Amino acid sequence: KLLPGDSNRDGKLQVTDSVRMLLLLVGGLTDGPCGDGGLETPGNQKVLDWDGNREVNLTDALSSLRYLFQAGPPHVGGTACVAVEGCAEACQR
Repeated sequence: KLLPGDSNRDGKLQVTDSVRMLLLLVGGLTDGPCGDGGLETPGNQKVLDWDGNREVNLTDALSSLRYLFQAGPPHVGGTACVAVEGCAEACQR
């Protein structure tokens, strides 16, 4: 299980997750929340695709910042840990 939006798999949603998502998009970082395989892999998409359009892009990173700092809408996957096939569990039981 992973927390939607938790790009560094620490079980919390914070600004470092948004920054890490930006680095995955434009900074050359390649290790997504579900490991290598790119942002198109189903696991990485489920964790990072904030708006549910099946694409991870700049809008998702900005949406996470908006949620954290401007009471924007939560991740389409919700605010609780969810099962993500092919990803290591990161949520506390």
